[in-house]
Amino acid sequence: MKRPSRRLLLLALAALCFLSPLLGLALALQTEPRLPELHSRLGPAELARGRQLLRQLDPRRLPADSVSELRLREADLNTLLAQSGQRAQLQLRRDGARLQASLPWKLGPWPVWLNLELELDSPSWVGGAVWPQPRRLRIGRLPLPPGLSLRLARSVVERRFGTAPWAAVEMVEAVRLDEAAVWLRWRWQPQQAAAALAGLWPQAEQEALRAQHRRWQALVGQLQPPRPSVELAQLLPELAREALARVEGGQAAAAELRALWLQLALRSVGRDPGRLIGDPDTRPSPGLRLAGREDMAQHFLISAWLAAQGAGQLGDALGLAKELSDTQRGGSGFSFNDLAADRAGERIGRLGGRRPLELLRLLAQQPQETAFFPKVADLPEFLSRQRLQQDYGGVDGPGYRALMTEIERRIDALAVHRGLSGGAP
Repeated sequence: MKRPSRRLLLLALAALCFLSPLLGLALALQTEPRLPELHSRLGPAELARGRQLLRQLDPRRLPADSVSELRLREADLNTLLAQSGQRAQLQLRRDGARLQASLPWKLGPWPVWLNLELELDSPSWVGGAVWPQPRRLRIGRLPLPPGLSLRLARSVVERRFGTAPWAAVEMVEAVRLDEAAVWLRWRWQPQQAAAALAGLWPQAEQEALRAQHRRWQALVGQLQPPRPSVELAQLLPELAREALARVEGGQAAAAELRALWLQLALRSVGRDPGRLIGDPDTRPSPGLRLAGREDMAQHFLISAWLAAQGAGQLGDALGLAKELSDTQRGGSGFSFNDLAADRAGERIGRLGGRRPLELLRLLAQQPQETAFFPKVADLPEFLSRQRLQQDYGGVDGPGYRALMTEIERRIDALAVHRGLSGGAP
């Protein structure tokens, strides 16, 4: 029997080397996501849990080098994944966890999906350089060596954020998984946290906020006489023009718009954004008003900023939960005009997320409050829980839904929404 020639063997080997990556891609990439869109509705109970976690994570009350423990339930983690818009789900087990995720990918002009399944082992507390270890990794129909998963994850994170996240990760001293929760033991290191924050916050957005901050200081310096608060419409067009000038100089419109919302949201609650960039105010700065009220500006601007970060549903839930809590004894009562301000802010924030340059242009040209904020003075407020139930059927009643439909109609009629197609929710 004639042996295959060396040339034929080399050709076969070359073909195998060429076809193997293609075969791997064919097995890994799929045309449909394995997981559906996971929407988790945040109610008062979930928000109360979120506030509890934030208090546990808030390091400002901790001395440097102090050690704390945090328990994250499976439901907490999956709610965070759903609210961040990820098609991902975590299942905890006594000795580990199973993570499933469907990640969108672009293969030239074709949208495809990476359907990932990762199993982790974590039999007990592990710490130091040891983390829960990968047991099995599969992407689509392609099984991969488990040890490759951590290298892939590190590569993806560093491509998106650089090495900054590892400064925060290094504060975690130990991890444990069980069937109910993930337990973290972490040591508060202010310098490492500052390094992580500085690295995670893109330089372009820091520069955008610095430009907004300086323009604010110049505008406020022109106010004579100085005043405790100023109407948002008096300053918003000028700040939008500052952002537009930077966009014309080559900066990204989305980053400039996010910096504008961040500054205004902080100003509305009396916070100095200059502290974030090492340039604090040297003199008192005024608050902001909408419809003649500071609370309207707070609702509108915080919701706009949240929505610009992709957290619009969270902003809606926070607003509703706040109004429900106000119906309790000692609260100010349920307010439809607060909800209208929340919704107007959430809508304009999402609109800017889709079309930042066009929105900046409209804001720069619209000096009137009625261009971006609906009429709210006639909406009911100071409602007790009993009155809300009696007159509107509660937050799911026909009266409540009818009034919220009217609020949406008023927002749709605003110039910034009429001026941009696709502004509907």
